[in-house]
Amino acid sequence: MPFHMNKIIQFTCLGVLLVAGACQERIVPETKKTPKNVLFIMVDDLRPEFAAYGQNEIISPNLDALANSGIRFDRAYCQVPICGASRASIMTGTYPTRHRFLSARTAAEDDRPGTEVLPGHFKKNGYHTKSIGKIFDRVDDHLKAWSEPPIRFQSMYRWPDYHSEENLRLDSLHTLGLPWEKLDVPDSTYFDGRIANEAIASLKDFKSTGQPFFLAVGFVKPHLPFTPPKKYWDMYDPNEIVLPEHRTFQPGNAPEEAFFKWIELLSYYGVEEGPLSDEFARNMIHGYRASVSYVDAQLGRLMEALDQEGLTENTTVVLLGDHGWHLGEHGVWCKKYSFQESLRVPLIIKDPAHSPGVSKNVVELVDLFPTLLELTNLPYPEHQLAGESLAGQLQNPEKEVYGTAFSKWQNGLTVVTPTHSYTQWMSEPNTIQAHMLYDLKNDPNEQNNIAHEKENKALVDSLESELYSLMGPEFEQPIQNTEQE
Repeated sequence: MPFHMNKIIQFTCLGVLLVAGACQERIVPETKKTPKNVLFIMVDDLRPEFAAYGQNEIISPNLDALANSGIRFDRAYCQVPICGASRASIMTGTYPTRHRFLSARTAAEDDRPGTEVLPGHFKKNGYHTKSIGKIFDRVDDHLKAWSEPPIRFQSMYRWPDYHSEENLRLDSLHTLGLPWEKLDVPDSTYFDGRIANEAIASLKDFKSTGQPFFLAVGFVKPHLPFTPPKKYWDMYDPNEIVLPEHRTFQPGNAPEEAFFKWIELLSYYGVEEGPLSDEFARNMIHGYRASVSYVDAQLGRLMEALDQEGLTENTTVVLLGDHGWHLGEHGVWCKKYSFQESLRVPLIIKDPAHSPGVSKNVVELVDLFPTLLELTNLPYPEHQLAGESLAGQLQNPEKEVYGTAFSKWQNGLTVVTPTHSYTQWMSEPNTIQAHMLYDLKNDPNEQNNIAHEKENKALVDSLESELYSLMGPEFEQPIQNTEQE
């Protein structure tokens, strides 16, 4: 009941009470709403290319069902195209800077000391917070944000999760084994099957206790190595896999700063520098798709359990990829690039109070922190959040809203607008080393860098100003070693 209506009733009753002394029996106390739960699902290296996103190469009925039952954001962007740094940015709701959120091993607690993180804020406001799988990259990051110790099967030393004799042998002799594995084993042999089992058990526990929860579930695949059980490989015919048209070359007018060695992939046995053979590339794409289908099956089990426990109608479900991944586009593999394949991610929000829909506006993963606070009616933390709540877009997803996204990888700084992507590399503060500009409407595959064309100078200047405004006053400041609050 709105506050002003409550006051009107009280004053009316007071008047009647003075006359007749009988109003107290007619006052109906306001019923307190049950706090809304949050199921926060993160999928490592997930590209927005399943059927709900208009790409039919991947078999993903559960991802598609979730996307079609919630709000699908078609143009969501990560802030850093690498695991640890991206997750630290998401969980603090803040941008990377010159000195902050730089690598895979980033810890939010080290790079943003004294800042409240998303699960910690929910815990402070009465929620039971639980982490299963890969949420923060480092398992020791912000342990106090969780109501119980995180459950993390994957560790720094066991993350490849090999089970074949060949890969275990190669892994003992080499840095890593092969970048894939095809064993006829149950789903629970690998991490994601066990992560789903634990998450399902947690939902049953939350149902029995009735305490509001923030459950974070981090699936590991499709991160390398591609090790889904054989039945997921068998869902695809390798002869039907079409390699990207622009796989064998890099855009000639893109600056050399835009490209790196695929260190992640080169760490695996049998992978050498240079263009991959067609057969090897097909195996990589096959393994990636099979891995997504494996995660999709675990998601289906999790969503079914949410429904069976009667929690669906009071739970906001969020699913996102922490960053993108290249499958040969631009002649590169893996992540750590400033192209769309590395920066653009799937983002789905299914909230009980909102109907399904699609937003084509540019949004960022830092928007999730304020969005979830607004959807659950929680207060904002004291520190300044970089993102903006997407609750309004949930209400009216078809409404066009001008949005921008800021991303950073090493010295490359990117701003994405509804029509363009602009990146500049700075060798030192205020010194531009190289830049690239793509017209995403007419050149969605980013094949023609138009940053140096004279007619685009005004546009470049405008995007540069927009980029600098997003970077903010903290961008050049070194990390302050203050104690965690």
